Amino acid sequence: MDDGVNVNGHEQSQSQSRKKNKACAPCRHQRRRCPSNCPLAPYFPADQEQDFLNAHKLFGVGNILKIIQACQNSEQKRMAAQTMKWEANRRADVDPVYGSAGIVWDFCQKIQSCQLELHSLLHQLALYRPQSQLQLQHQRQNVNYPISGPLKLDGEGSPFPDQNHQNDGS
Repeated sequence: MDDGVNVNGHEQSQSQSRKKNKACAPCRHQRRRCPSNCPLAPYFPADQEQDFLNAHKLFGVGNILKIIQACQNSEQKRMAAQTMKWEANRRADVDPVYGSAGIVWDFCQKIQSCQLELHSLLHQLALYRPQSQLQLQHQRQNVNYPISGPLKLDGEGSPFPDQNHQNDGS
C-alpha cells in the first residue's frame, strides 16, 4: 500500500494517497489535517509551500478560495491559481510595490523609448535622403571616362590619350 497500490492491485485515489503523504501547503500552513476534498490541494501541493505563503500574504486564504470557486471549470481554476502564484511571487521577488504591473510598466517605458528613437532616426533619414540623391545624380553626371571617341586600334595611335602623340617627336 505504500506505493499507491491497494490489495486488489488497483491504484488508490489521489485523496487517499494524499492522506498518507503530506498535507497540502494551505493545510500545512494552518496546521490542520488536509481533508480529501480540500479545495486548495490541487493548486498548492505540499512542495509549493513558498508559493502558497506568497499568495497568502498578498491575497489571503479567503480571497484565494473565492477566486478559485468563482471559476467555471477546472482549467479556469488552474489558471487562476497559477496567476495568483505568479503575481504573488513577482511581488515577493521582483517588485514588492507594483508586482507584475511594475514589470509591464517597465516594458511600456522601454517600448516608448524605442519608438522615440525610431521616430528620430526616421526623421534623420528623411533629411539625408534628398542630399544623398543629389550627390548620386551629381556623381552620375560627372563621371569622366579616359577615352573620348572611338578607339583606333590600327597601330597608328594608342587608345589612351597620353600616348597618342609620343611617336611624332622621334
